Amino acid sequence: MELILTRMNLIGIVKGADKRPSTEPAATQWKINDLDAKTEIIMQLSDRQLDLVKHLESSNEIWDALKDHHEPSDRITKVLSFQHFVTLEMKGDESMDAFIHKYHIVCDGAESVGNTLDEAMKVHIMLGALPKSWSSFIVVNGADTKLTLQNLISKMKQEDLRRRRPQNVLDNSNMAMVAVVSYQHNRNKFNNQKYKKNKMIMQDRNKFQHQRSGALTFSTPIICRYCGKAGHMERDCRRK
Repeated sequence: MELILTRMNLIGIVKGADKRPSTEPAATQWKINDLDAKTEIIMQLSDRQLDLVKHLESSNEIWDALKDHHEPSDRITKVLSFQHFVTLEMKGDESMDAFIHKYHIVCDGAESVGNTLDEAMKVHIMLGALPKSWSSFIVVNGADTKLTLQNLISKMKQEDLRRRRPQNVLDNSNMAMVAVVSYQHNRNKFNNQKYKKNKMIMQDRNKFQHQRSGALTFSTPIICRYCGKAGHMERDCRRK
């Protein structure tokens, strides 16, 4: 109703901001506008509401009477909507999607009756509804003053997925990682031993050739550090 009166440029008269002028023709135009506002309000009322205002003259009197009548019930509605936040809690067997859906219903209900919820309050309400088993998650994210509701929901879904993953999947993943590291370590150890062994063989061979030829030079053998074989360097190794 207030939006309609605003579009008709009558809300000032209805709320008492635009007083009746004392001179003509402005006073006559004000009476016409007041009658239009009064008619628009009455058309929107139920029979019970009409009984409250049918004896009143101006649109401003009708508006104030309706406001006084409905304000106590509106206040009670706001209080009751906040009670939903107090009881909002994620159950142990409840899915994350179901909990988030329930949270949005509560927030929408609170805002629909006039409660104002800023971003920080929405984040705190969401964190406060998480179970005690999420205490570490609550502490870490509760300290983030720049955290938005959308980012929090994304983090909650990732954490929920991690918590619901079977333990044997985590164990198998860790075992696979250990196996890969162990294989790489053993391969490197084997290649180092093979490299040292071949290096000793080449040194003995060169020493033998030196003794036979009587040469005074001693050449260092070329050994691949990747495969451990002689005759080429690691950068030229075909096994890489």
